[in-house]
Amino acid sequence: MRQDVKKLLIDIQLAMEEKDYWDSDNDDAGKEIVKRAKVLLRQLNKQPITSGQERESLELQIQTELDRKKALTVSLKVMRQAKTTKVNKLASLASAQQSEEHSLVTAIDNIFQEYGILRAQYHGGALSGGHLNLLMNHAKAIMKKVEDQLLQVLSDSQNANPDSNNAPANVDDTTPLNTNATTPASSTNAKTPASSTNAIAPLNANPTPPLNVNATNPTCPSLTREDEIRRTCKNVLTYLLLWDRLLSLVHTEYPTDVDCDNAQTCIDKIVKLADSMGMSRSIKMRVCKDHLVSFMRRFRCGLLDFSEQFMEQYHQTGARLDNKYRNMSDEKEAIARASRQRRTKNTLTQGAINAVDTRFKRKQSGNGETNKKLKQLEKNEKRNQQLEQIEISESVIPSNNGPLLTANDNA
Repeated sequence: MRQDVKKLLIDIQLAMEEKDYWDSDNDDAGKEIVKRAKVLLRQLNKQPITSGQERESLELQIQTELDRKKALTVSLKVMRQAKTTKVNKLASLASAQQSEEHSLVTAIDNIFQEYGILRAQYHGGALSGGHLNLLMNHAKAIMKKVEDQLLQVLSDSQNANPDSNNAPANVDDTTPLNTNATTPASSTNAKTPASSTNAIAPLNANPTPPLNVNATNPTCPSLTREDEIRRTCKNVLTYLLLWDRLLSLVHTEYPTDVDCDNAQTCIDKIVKLADSMGMSRSIKMRVCKDHLVSFMRRFRCGLLDFSEQFMEQYHQTGARLDNKYRNMSDEKEAIARASRQRRTKNTLTQGAINAVDTRFKRKQSGNGETNKKLKQLEKNEKRNQQLEQIEISESVIPSNNGPLLTANDNA
């Protein structure tokens, strides 16, 4: 509903601009067109012999512009009334919320705590890397309990208000599950054991028939609130499992082309699913989509050795370069830094760097390598089995942010 209010504010602003332009003094503005047409009409009335067709054309032009202004005024009034209604409803819902101790968010946090998942005392209560690992490792059990909790709350609400029983789900009035706090992209410290070169298991090719949320289509059943909750929880579970697979791939010590392709596939599906659920894109998610796989291909490594420190190191690089070029003007400093970056991209420079890396290549330890690989294979098989059991319906939560994700989507 908050998104609807934001959209209405934008529509109201556009309508006000269009109405203001109609009343402006521009030559093509509606007010000026009406003024010129009335002048011509008065001149025709003074002539003894006039053309009836020309008179009708001017009268039609005047009436058309006046009708357009009236339509803009009515539309603006309707949108303002709709905005006021939704704002008042949001205020009533906020005042009717339970205390923090008995709120739904607290109930979900209690489920997290059963598995040792605690919110951090910083970053707005987001989950840190270790707790995100726990969330992804126990995603199926946790989301099952969250689904049961949401259904229980809905049942209690329907018992208190019998008129709402079995009512179709109104997407506008449904507050989406707050997934921002549990998004794996919110922390770059979330590490999972590196995966092998196994490809991602295909999603179920025979999804359940889609539920139609359009009440104007009588051939399909309307989406009930229970179905909306189940579908949302299933999509969140899919989202977590895809992130678990992606983090496993990007922490591979020596990723192959297959690993890079699978990582990009996971990222594309994650972005589409997030857009379909109406989730906001963080900067880190955009970086993952556009730069993560190219980084893996360029350096032939994942985030195993670099993680967050690799990006944080650029602060030191920037401070060092600022100190080095402190006596230059901003323009000269920019040119010097651009020249330095261009030199580092020279093929001869890159060849020399590769020669140094080859000469001083780190030796691989032989202790425990066999057991480590066996554990990696076991975890990858477990992840693939979980992905095989996923059933994504062809219809997910409607969103204006992009196309819907389907099981036949090949990213």
